[in-house]
Amino acid sequence: MNSVNCANCGAARDNLFCARCGQNSRNYQRALPPVIWDLVRETFELDSRLVRTFGLLLFKPGELALEFTRNRRASYVSPFRLYLFVSLLFFFLLSLTTDIDAELNTQVQIDEQDIVETPAENIAALQALLAPEQAAKVQEMLASPEPTIKKQIILSIAEAADEREQAMDGLRLFIINKFIDIVYNPQKMVDGMLENMPIAMFLLLPVFALLLRLIYYNRHRYYVENLVFATHLHTFAFLVYTALLLLPDQSSNEIVADVADTASSLLFLVLFIYHFTALKRYYGDGFWRTGAKYTLQMGLYFVVLTPAAFVAVLLFTVATV
Repeated sequence: MNSVNCANCGAARDNLFCARCGQNSRNYQRALPPVIWDLVRETFELDSRLVRTFGLLLFKPGELALEFTRNRRASYVSPFRLYLFVSLLFFFLLSLTTDIDAELNTQVQIDEQDIVETPAENIAALQALLAPEQAAKVQEMLASPEPTIKKQIILSIAEAADEREQAMDGLRLFIINKFIDIVYNPQKMVDGMLENMPIAMFLLLPVFALLLRLIYYNRHRYYVENLVFATHLHTFAFLVYTALLLLPDQSSNEIVADVADTASSLLFLVLFIYHFTALKRYYGDGFWRTGAKYTLQMGLYFVVLTPAAFVAVLLFTVATV
């Protein structure tokens, strides 16, 4: 093949792709039909990679990570691109199905006789402690004619208020003001947590991979290999959680509720079997050794790491509400 110069960087190119910058030799300054044909071909090439990727991801746990370890990557979608797409899809659907504020305002109401009897001076003392914005929110919630849970919470706070607490320290005052904001608009806090949770889960990936590296230290796999395995595992988990979100509303009728409960149990069982099988296939341990390491790994992950990440997200969200 005769050598020609790359239109992008000027280097000599003697095949379809430039050896220096990687740009292909395709020229879009031509008739529309061949351009459309190239776009369609590229689309089906991507689709074929998606099919191969999801085929291994769904039906051969751990095999996709083994392909990465074998350095066979071109036929599959990048693990991190796949993870980002699936996780963002899950959190998007979760945001659509989460409406805490509406539940507090319309569904969670209490009997009138259960409302706390709070002296007016205690309410005045509470409002005197608060910043003007939060005091106005308290006034609005107390003015509601309905015996809502919001009013109950505010009256319970006011019941403990005392004029002698005018010199309350800054931290306690900050916490009370933030708590008033959350009671007034809990959906804002939930939305903030949903915005921050994907970041927290993404940051947990390297920690999870480090756990795998330590637990399987004798397998001599590089950290990045454990990271790819962890990414595929979390991607599958998000697919399961997405399926759980798409289950029908269990409050519609008893039969639907039974079907949804059964489906939920089966999905969690599938997730457990998938995780166990992926560990066994990728790291090559026997059944009992894999079981012991699975238990240790999940214990550390769910007892220590996940609660710590949740608390960090909660504190950050509350501070920024």
